Amino acid sequence: MLLDALSVAGEVDLLSHEVAILPRLRSDEVEQRTHYRIGAFPFLLHGEGALAGAVHAPKFRKRQYSFAWAVNSRYASALAAAHLPYAIWEATTIRDELYATSAHETRSAGRGTGLAAMVHRIGLPLDERLEGRLYARSCSTMAMSEYGRDRIVQRHPAIAGRIGILSHPPTRAFLGALERARGEARATGRVHGPRLLCVGRLDDPRKNTDLLLAACSRLRATWTDLQLTLVGSSAAAWQRSRRQAMADAGAEMKGVVSVDELAVAYLTHDLLVVPSRQEGFGIVVAEALHAGLPVVATACGGPETVITASKAGVVAGDSPDTLADGIRYMLADPHRLARASRLGEHYARTNLSPAGFERAVHDLIESAVKTGTSSHVTSSGSRVVARMS
Repeated sequence: MLLDALSVAGEVDLLSHEVAILPRLRSDEVEQRTHYRIGAFPFLLHGEGALAGAVHAPKFRKRQYSFAWAVNSRYASALAAAHLPYAIWEATTIRDELYATSAHETRSAGRGTGLAAMVHRIGLPLDERLEGRLYARSCSTMAMSEYGRDRIVQRHPAIAGRIGILSHPPTRAFLGALERARGEARATGRVHGPRLLCVGRLDDPRKNTDLLLAACSRLRATWTDLQLTLVGSSAAAWQRSRRQAMADAGAEMKGVVSVDELAVAYLTHDLLVVPSRQEGFGIVVAEALHAGLPVVATACGGPETVITASKAGVVAGDSPDTLADGIRYMLADPHRLARASRLGEHYARTNLSPAGFERAVHDLIESAVKTGTSSHVTSSGSRVVARMS
């Protein structure tokens, strides 16, 4: 989404990190953009790119980048070390991210040993100091949600008056697929029983898919034909260990799907369920609202504001019984579902549109350029770099 917005403003290059002991820099051309891969050893999440950025600063200055955009503050370290002015677009603090899961859960999900998370927790006091300095030095810091802004200010109160909110709409590619899929979804019609949808990295402990499986198992006492569709990546070990739980929940594993298949999924289900422990924003909620799909989510952060403001669903508890209660409340009344669908679509068109996002990004860049020393702009971050022509 950010790439789309930056492309409207000018020429876009990319910058990403890769694990490397030496601070090397590689580049190639991807879709008429230069893609830099900067080597960094991630012992400290906010320090991973600092050495590499300092070493390769002359190369970035040679390209006349005078402004940078970092998606997530830890990607700003290389930019700060290269003495590039930058903005930060942040989903959540490093503390929230690290403490939303445990090493044991990481291992049991087949997502690694959990050693990296333990090392990062040890270095958290230093990491948070670096995080605070990166916020303080940024030209602008934008949170993706009110929750994100509040969490950042709680950890770093000195920037309370300098942080705004820039919500994350779906991509134009997704919205195009959604329009193409509407006719197909209408032709498909209603299948037997309530249909629930969950979209995300299913084996990520932060997404808390186990909670949803347990809630659906309880709901099937009421609706024996209830169906749960799981869309997203997951390790084979995670799938094997949840085989019985998925059977009890009436779950079907779709895995990773195309954008067109994803759009059809949003249009052919009754509810999107977000059982997460922690979400900085929750792009799946924005996608669901554009599709007119009501949402039930736990009180996990970012989705709460959108659901409350849009009236497109409910915020439920974080136990199997209370999450099941929230789902049951929405499914019990077809008129309630229809109203939530209409209100969600209206809110999405008004507050979560790509056009509005692009205007906001352009205004931020224009403001930075006016206070800069040249007519060139760079964006870097979750791996982005943009140069204005």
